[in-house]
Amino acid sequence: MIRTLLTLILTISTQQLWAHARLLPGGNTPPRSNDTGLKSGPCGNIVKGTPVASFNSGQTITLQWEETINHPGYFEFSLSTDDDQTFDLLLTVPDEKNSRNDLPHRYQAELKLPDGITCSNCTLRMVQQMTENPTNPRPYFSCSDIEITNSGQDTPMDPIDEDKNTVPPVTEDCH
Repeated sequence: MIRTLLTLILTISTQQLWAHARLLPGGNTPPRSNDTGLKSGPCGNIVKGTPVASFNSGQTITLQWEETINHPGYFEFSLSTDDDQTFDLLLTVPDEKNSRNDLPHRYQAELKLPDGITCSNCTLRMVQQMTENPTNPRPYFSCSDIEITNSGQDTPMDPIDEDKNTVPPVTEDCH
């Protein structure tokens, strides 16, 4: 009985550990779930949470993720600002470590967040697109709940001319 139970526990933990791909839990964009085998979009049916990381609009961030089973293909990184309804593709990274057997494969890439976008509860999504069968690519999903704020620079409000009820013209300051 104990041997059967241990075998079952080892089988389940191995299946979850060696699934496919995920954002790294210790990275600056921790995933909603540590599961590497989430097959359904947009985020593996994992409920959206509160932001786990905060970035500035236009900031370049370092993405970290891992692949736990070799598959030819690529990784797509997208952003949703509307509660996971739509995603805008920001970056595609080829799977260049597919021929190596030293799993897990760890990846890192720089991603520039869009300028002028702010959201208090956005989603950064990674999709591993496997291309063994080009007519039917198989995706795996990993999402991180993030916040994007303004550039961090104080933008002074223009004073209103109360007599004319207008905003004075802005003069550019050359540095």
